[in-house]
Order: sequence, then C-alpha cells, then structure tokens
Amino acid sequence: MRPTIQSVRSCRRGSFYIFVLGTAMLLTVIGLSVLVLARLSVRTLQQADDSTKAEVLAEDAVEYALTLLNSNPNWRTAYSNGVETAPVPLGNGTIAFKLVDETDGNLAGKPGDPVRIYGTGRSGDATRIYSVRASGIEALTCLNAALAVGGNLNGGTSHIAAGTSTIASNSDVHGGQANVTGTVEASGTVYPESWKLTGTMAGGVPLRGMPGNGVFDYYLNTGTSIDINSIPTVGGARTIEKRVISPASNPFSGGTNAKGIYVINCQNQPLVITNSRIVGTLVLINPGAGSRVGTGVAGDQQVNWVPAVSNYPCLLVQGDIILSFNKDAPAALKESDLATNFNPSGTPYPYPSGATNTTTSDTYPSEIAGLVYVSGNATGDKYFPRIDLLVVGGAYTANNDTLTLSYDPTYLGMPPPGFTGVGPLAPDAASWRWEKAP
Repeated sequence: MRPTIQSVRSCRRGSFYIFVLGTAMLLTVIGLSVLVLARLSVRTLQQADDSTKAEVLAEDAVEYALTLLNSNPNWRTAYSNGVETAPVPLGNGTIAFKLVDETDGNLAGKPGDPVRIYGTGRSGDATRIYSVRASGIEALTCLNAALAVGGNLNGGTSHIAAGTSTIASNSDVHGGQANVTGTVEASGTVYPESWKLTGTMAGGVPLRGMPGNGVFDYYLNTGTSIDINSIPTVGGARTIEKRVISPASNPFSGGTNAKGIYVINCQNQPLVITNSRIVGTLVLINPGAGSRVGTGVAGDQQVNWVPAVSNYPCLLVQGDIILSFNKDAPAALKESDLATNFNPSGTPYPYPSGATNTTTSDTYPSEIAGLVYVSGNATGDKYFPRIDLLVVGGAYTANNDTLTLSYDPTYLGMPPPGFTGVGPLAPDAASWRWEKAP
C-alpha cells in the first residue's frame, strides 16, 4: 500500500522534531562544556595567579628577613635554627622565614657562620619557598689577633712572642711552661700553670668569628690545581724543596696562575714544604698525617713566603698541619746552602718590584709574611720563622718551639675572600635557589 500524503507529512514532522531535539541536546552539552571549561580556566588562572603571588611573596620574605636581621645585632640568639617564624599578612597572602646554619646547625655557635634564609610566600592554596645564603660583610674578628685558635691553646714549653698583639682562644688557654709575650684572651678559662707571661690575660671574652666551611670556595674556584703525583717523594712524603712557586713559576703540573693560587689535593698523602721561596697562596686539601711546613730534622729548613695578592693568605690547610723549622741564627733561606736561585726572572725579590738575577748568592729572611689558616689542628714543633697571623680552627699545641708573630692589620682592614662573616648580612649572589614546598 502506498503511504498517504498525511502519513508522509507526519513522518517528516517526527524527523524534524528529533533533529531539533538532538541539536538542542548538542547545544546544551556544548554549553555545559564551555561552562565547565570556563570554570576550569578561571580556576587554573586563579591557581596560576596564586602561584605567581606566592613567588613574589617568597622573594619579599627573604628581603623582609634580611631587613630584620640587619636591624637586630642579637638575631643569632633571637631566632631558633630551622624554625619558621609566624606568618605575617602581606597583600593577598602571607610571608614567613626560617634560618638555617648549614655549618653546624647552631645559629649562636660561631659568630661568623653564614646562614641560609628560607623565605616562604603563601597565597590561596599556593606555597612557594625561595632561599639564599647570607653572611656578614665585615672582617671576621679572628683577624684582630696575631694568633686565634678555635679550640684549646696549649703552651707547652714554647716561646710565643706576639709583642703588643693578642693571642686568643675560643676555648681554654693552658700555659704549661711557656714563655709568652702579648695579650692572652680566652672565651673559656686561662690556666697559667707554670708559664711566664709578659702582658695581660683575660677569660670569658666573647667568641671570635672564625671561617666557616666556605672559606676555601673562592680559592678552589680560582686556583690552579697541582697534581700531587707531580711532586717528588722524599723520605716517604711528597716534598716541595728547593723550588720557586709564584704567579710566573709552577715547577709542577697545571701551569701558572696570575694570582699565585695553587691547589694541591694531597689525597691523604703527607706533604712537606721546605727550603723554598713561595709568592702566592697554597691551598692544601686532605693532607696526610705528618704533613708539615719544614721538616724538623737536623739542618736548617726555611721558607720565604709572601702572598702574590697583598691581602690574600699565604697558606690554607683543610685538615691538620705541623709547623716545624730548625733555627738558624738569624733564620734565613740561603741560596748558597741550597745551590738554588730563588729570584729568577718573573719572581723578583722583594715581590713584585724588586730584583731578579741568575746567581746563587742571595739570602732571604725565613718568614711567612702573611696569613696562615688551618681548619683542623696545628702543632708547633722545633722552631718557627716569623708568621704575621696564624688562625687555627681546631686546637693549637706548641712543642718546644719558638713562634714569633708580627701582626699585620692589613687583613682586618681588607679581609681576603672567605674571611668575612660578621656585621651586616649580604646575600651570596650565586646561592639563590627555589626550594620544594611541602
């Protein structure tokens, strides 16, 4: 049977209705999707906005911390290591900070230790943490003494002559049977025992600021490495003897360094430095047991040593060292005794504007005319040349030696890299970093 016109029209109306209904449903779905996407977009934008605000707030938190610390000279005792401060409202969020002493975990332990500042910014559900290491810009107070010791200072049977300068310990001083000239100070107690003191003594003085772990960083990054295996072995120890080391002269591996900074990783092998002239800064890393400047055996073992850069250290030791010289009268480094020319071309004496020659008839005073820093323990054995400043992170023990100190205020007025840490804090530009938020 053929469909009627009416039935065809009814079918068409039904199809159109379904089309309209389907289109309406599709538009509804699209509309709902657009609405959901819009809401998601708003939420995402809100989260991104919160995140951006939190980042800015974290940066502000660090600046806020620096301002507070630099206005409070007692901040090391006012704050607790690793404890975040109460949040402070700022804009549409909050800021807070915490301080961490990365050296020993004790803010009040050493006045010169750097501190890492963690600034926290919070906005909405977003948290961001920005941190920087900061340290004081003024000279560490260990540089206002001719001999500054972090641990005990043991006088033994020695002679220690500091003139009118200061001999200081951040712990105790045990006089033993020493003959001491100078002002003796201890943060702990001074035990005179049987010593003979020409000068004054005082206990309970404030701790002196000592270098932190970062004291070596600049020199390691700037210095030229000398392979320990390129240094000859004599009597079981790597030995630098009858050598000239300077910005123009490196008799071992690695080439020269314009600032005279040479780094030797001793790899726990003993190293001896004796009968040489050095113009520069030697950095000894991991020296083995028995490492020493001088030898402590029969004969004369001397050095003539100055920094190539006037306010840089002569010697930096990461570990322990023995300072041991046999005494000549007067103590001197003699070219004729050693058949060695110590002022060749490129290394004049005095440095940098003195004379050079090719002879072996010159004589040089036996002295370390600059700063010596030892992070571990230092032992004085036999006789010393003159040293300007000696800073020891651990204990100093004198064994029947003669130490003459000739304090040089240059280092206090122009502290070398690694020897600032007190006074107003300044951020280390290379230490900024974003931290993972909890």
